[in-house]
Amino acid sequence: MAGYVDGYLDALAAGKPGVTIVADEVSPHAILDTVDEVWTVSSQMGFDAILRGIPVRCFGVPFYAGWGLTRDMPQTKAARRALKRRAVRRLTIDELTAAALIVYPIYADPATGRRLTPEAAVGALLDGRRRLLAGETP
Repeated sequence: MAGYVDGYLDALAAGKPGVTIVADEVSPHAILDTVDEVWTVSSQMGFDAILRGIPVRCFGVPFYAGWGLTRDMPQTKAARRALKRRAVRRLTIDELTAAALIVYPIYADPATGRRLTPEAAVGALLDGRRRLLAGETP
């Protein structure tokens, strides 16, 4: 997308009717509001699409691939091996979301470095947003 080299999906999507590659700066939510399916190699956009119930086709091995929630089309031997390891268990959307956003991440207060629960981290973000919108300094 930065223009330095062709993207992996460019060749796959070229000339396919109804397929548009978006390289502009645009809100991911605006894109997801208008698409029927997301193709990705490793993008966070695929996870956002899964959360919205939009079908996702993975050509790489992002953290959300291989658990039965995406259509996986690995392109390398290493990718096929990685997905095979995950195929022993299917996850629900709730299980994947809990793992990705609650169980595995470590949240910390940026000012103190003190570890926070996910709920406290959300509270801190909301408080910071409130102060910013009120014109207060952090």
